[in-house]
Amino acid sequence: MSEYERLIKPEYIKKEIKRQHLDWMDVMGKQVKVNFAQHVVQVKKDGGRVK
Repeated sequence: MSEYERLIKPEYIKKEIKRQHLDWMDVMGKQVKVNFAQHVVQVKKDGGRVK
């Protein structure tokens, strides 16, 4: 599914629900970026060793 298709609101979904969903996707996307950045820092700190 393309980015454009995900942003199109189906007729049966209320505007408020779609807005909440898009807000949630934004928050989750930011959290994934933060978590991945923290992971990369930890891997570099550990020298790539598995604990």
